[in-house]
Amino acid sequence: MARTFYKQFVIISSGIALILTLLYFIVDFIFNDYKSEFITKDFIYPFTFILVIGNALTVAVSALPILLNQYEEVKNNAVISLLSWFLLPTIWLTVILFKINFDLMDFSEGLDSEAILNIINTLPYINVLVVLYFKFRKTVSITIAT
Repeated sequence: MARTFYKQFVIISSGIALILTLLYFIVDFIFNDYKSEFITKDFIYPFTFILVIGNALTVAVSALPILLNQYEEVKNNAVISLLSWFLLPTIWLTVILFKINFDLMDFSEGLDSEAILNIINTLPYINVLVVLYFKFRKTVSITIAT
């Protein structure tokens, strides 16, 4: 059962993040006329896409403790189950979201493209992780009740 939820988490959240990144690239390409001498769109889009895929792989690896919920001792203990779902992915996603130096906390000039990409590459993972955790706990409680 935990394996199914893990697969759903990786596929759904990574898919959403990749699609949102592609949509952001399309909108940015159409509406952004910024020209740079050093970093061109021909370079930055593929490079950023590689980083997005790297992030998806890192989140998938950091979420592997979800599979510990296959063991009855972990599955039946709410605290350990919660930690196995959220501890490592939350640490990684928090580091990305706040970029260690908390640049995202300054909204005085609006959100820059880096902040938007950070949000695009963290919120889908967090949202899907929370929703699937509650679905998992509901499934476990139904299984225990019967």
